[in-house]
Amino acid sequence: MVSYLVKSGSSRSARFTREGTQLDAYCSALGKVLLAHLPASERNAYLAGGPFPKLTNQTITNPKELSVHLRQVRRKSYAIDDREFAEEVMCIAVPVRDRNSRVYAALSITTSPDELRVSRVSAALRLLGRAARDIEGSMNRQLPSPRARQSASRRVAPVI
Repeated sequence: MVSYLVKSGSSRSARFTREGTQLDAYCSALGKVLLAHLPASERNAYLAGGPFPKLTNQTITNPKELSVHLRQVRRKSYAIDDREFAEEVMCIAVPVRDRNSRVYAALSITTSPDELRVSRVSAALRLLGRAARDIEGSMNRQLPSPRARQSASRRVAPVI
């Protein structure tokens, strides 16, 4: 399951994307981004739990097909949920990475298929990519570097 932590804006599909809402990973763009960037052993363990419930005619339920799809998501660095979770919902998601390029979150735009035509996908990806980079930069400035964390942990004496 993936959880929506922060939600901004509204659309007809808003009821699917409220803060705190959880969606299955295999049929949501956010989930597919996160699954695609898991270590192979964890991704394979997840896929071994299939076949997955078919929520719409578009839902990928076969673990082998989903595995191929996740490789494409990882290569392209974005995922699309094209009416896989619900017929009236379309979603595009991109990864959010830490300073070591590990994916720790995903960022998405959710709308109706009518509002997101193929011609608008590129523009949406540019906006998402820019927002993800802004979040990454902000998080990386706020968090100490791994070297600084190691150094600080050596300076702290254990309390006995």
